[in-house]
Amino acid sequence: MPKWLTNDEMAAISDKGQFYELQESDLQGNEWLHMYAEFAFYSTWMAHESNLRPFLPLEIKKVIIQTKEESQPCMKLKANNAIFYIVFKGNGDPSGAPVEYQAVVRKTMDGSPGHICLEVDCLAYKSS
Repeated sequence: MPKWLTNDEMAAISDKGQFYELQESDLQGNEWLHMYAEFAFYSTWMAHESNLRPFLPLEIKKVIIQTKEESQPCMKLKANNAIFYIVFKGNGDPSGAPVEYQAVVRKTMDGSPGHICLEVDCLAYKSS
C-alpha cells in the first residue's frame, strides 16, 4: 500500500501529470468519493463496539488522485486503477476527540463488470 504523500510531494503535485487535486465541483458530481471516505472511517473504527452512524456525515476536505491511465486531469476520476489520497473530518468520533483523517484508498479493477478491489490505509490525527 502506498504511504501518505510527503510535504514535498504535495507541493510538487501540479508538476506531476499523474496527480490531480479535485476541485469542489468534482466532489459534488461524484458522491461515491464519500463512500471511499466512509470505508476508510469504518475500517479505522470497526473494532469499536458502538454504532458509528452518529459520527456521519463525513466532510471531505481534499482529494488527490494518482493514476497513469488518464492524461486529462478531469478523466482521472474515471480511471480503473487509481490511488486516492483523501483528507476528511467526521462529526466527532468514538475517541471523543476532534479528529481529522488521512486515507489512502487504492482502487483496482480487472475489467470484468462489477469487479472492484478497494484497499485502504487510514490515519487519524487530532485537529486543532
